[in-house]
This record gives sequence, structure tokens and C-alpha cells, in this order.
Amino acid sequence: RGHALAAQGLLKRPGVKQVWVIPSGAPVWKDSPTYTAERRLRLCELAFSGNDQVRVNDVELRGPRYTVETLEHLR
Repeated sequence: RGHALAAQGLLKRPGVKQVWVIPSGAPVWKDSPTYTAERRLRLCELAFSGNDQVRVNDVELRGPRYTVETLEHLR
């Protein structure tokens, strides 16, 4: 819910037309077989499926794991 609320809050700001949600492929703080990268991606897709202004991107599941690498890739 926190991620959904954060996205909604961002979309209320002037000039914000779209929010990207990028689940981490291998977060260092989660070591659980229950929440695999694929499952986190699916949960994000489900959470934002009804909102055309939120785009779920799987870029970190396919490669970069550090924010700076992701930003360089997306640029």
C-alpha cells in the first residue's frame, strides 16, 4: 500500500504525468524465496493494473541492480 500511496501522491504534484515503478531484482534487505523477483514484478503489475499513469518497468530484473546503473540505462 505504501508504494501505491506514494505513486498517487506524486501524480497529484503539478507537472507529474507518469510514475514508473521498478521492482528490484535482488534487494539486499530481502532474502526470502517467497518474494522472488518475478513475484515482486507480478505484485507491482497487479497493484497498478488499473492506473494508466503508473508504468511498471522490469529493467532491474534484467540487469542493473544499482540505482545509478538503472538511471544510466534508462537515459
